[in-house]
Amino acid sequence: MSVALGKSFEVESQGEIMKTLRKSGSGEITMKGWCEGMAKLPKLLAALKAEVDPQWGSLRSFRTPEEQLAKCMGNIERLRREMQSNQEERKALGLPELTDERKTEIEKEMRQRQIQCKNYRALGIEPSPGYCVFNQMDVEKKRKLDRGTLERMVKGLRKALGDKAEIEDLENIMSILDSDKSGDIDELEWVNNVRKLPNLYKALDADLDKEFGMLASFRTPEDQLAKCMGNIQRLKRELSANQAERKALGLPVLTKERKVVIEDQLRSRKALCKKWRALGISPSPGYCVFNQVNVDHTKKLSREKMERVVKALTVSIGSKSDIEDMATIMKVLDEDMPWRRTSIRTTES
Repeated sequence: MSVALGKSFEVESQGEIMKTLRKSGSGEITMKGWCEGMAKLPKLLAALKAEVDPQWGSLRSFRTPEEQLAKCMGNIERLRREMQSNQEERKALGLPELTDERKTEIEKEMRQRQIQCKNYRALGIEPSPGYCVFNQMDVEKKRKLDRGTLERMVKGLRKALGDKAEIEDLENIMSILDSDKSGDIDELEWVNNVRKLPNLYKALDADLDKEFGMLASFRTPEDQLAKCMGNIQRLKRELSANQAERKALGLPVLTKERKVVIEDQLRSRKALCKKWRALGISPSPGYCVFNQVNVDHTKKLSREKMERVVKALTVSIGSKSDIEDMATIMKVLDEDMPWRRTSIRTTES
């Protein structure tokens, strides 16, 4: 709390606080001891009054168990990515390399946090959308979200939830979340203000996968990397295509202007992939496989194509593959699931 309030308030010393509140001498503070002793600690009382959110009846600076679980899950994902990051690309970007000492430290931290998450789960605690969503959007760990990222998240929610998502407009969202009017939203602004947007908060909670602490409608960094890699492949093919054959098929011919655009997009996407790799992000199978199978870029996969994929996997992996039968695969993938609007026609499958 002292960190949150800064120099605005000076509270009594920890020794004085404990001596006043711990009346029984048992080492613990009872509800009666807390309520009666608080009046004798005017500085602490004033600080608590300033820090309590009147709308929710909780301290802004003290994380709830739900927020602690969400934060813990985010830290596990951050550590996992650091562990599997490409060291050469990290070095090229000026990021610290993974030493043996750091690796040991990460493994220890991950074990501790995994135990902590397991304990929270056993108590029936679910992760809060606040920290979960911020961690998912803050891929580069800048502790800030820009308007573009927020706009993409809201667009994904509206597309996923349809008419059920009566989300506030973007101007209103930015106005409430960006309380210091800096143009960016830091973690504290997001966590403290997101519940002031009841429709957005309700949509976030509805779309949040509680098991993994991620929005189903917002591409994970792994999804974004896979999508980016697919776009690079598509642009390369367009650049190297036989123009006479494209013309014969009625496809647009590659002009000088289009070539310049493609080359510029290739450079930017390659730089983006390199940066994500350096952060320990690996491409997700979902987008990668869809892009690989969807050669004609119709954004649809037929049953025949799926059969080829399954057959190739079975041959490659052999007895280790325990893949669902085709009927089950088609039923699951070619279904318009209301909570995510997925189908075999989209890369979300």
